[in-house]
Amino acid sequence: MRKISKRVVTGFAATVAATAMTSALGATPAFAGTNTSLATVGTPSYPSGAGLAYFYHAGEHLRIVDNAADGAGVRIYWAFSDPRGNVYENGTAYVGGAYEEKNINMSVTDGHTISFTLCVSDNGSRIQSTCSQNWATA
Repeated sequence: MRKISKRVVTGFAATVAATAMTSALGATPAFAGTNTSLATVGTPSYPSGAGLAYFYHAGEHLRIVDNAADGAGVRIYWAFSDPRGNVYENGTAYVGGAYEEKNINMSVTDGHTISFTLCVSDNGSRIQSTCSQNWATA
């Protein structure tokens, strides 16, 4: 019985010491990113949700979907910014067939913000009235 109590006390003391060292050395917790989704805005010519986009922070994957057989495609625009707000990369992707989808591995540094704009694109023209915006953190 005495050995068990001594082991418990020793284990507890080691845990307290490890916690104190971690705090003293300034260790930070793992970063928790955010997921997001977007859907295009409906108009008289294009249904709501004609385009969909999903960003998954685990692995930094972006999925875009042309969700309507309306003769138009979907284009997404993005910009990465660091924690200080400096924008350092922009990009775009297009899906142009009914129910077609595209998956993109974005490889974004953890803690960076990504802003997205998703729009219907008809014959190469951005239909501004259908655009929606959102953001996520990698």
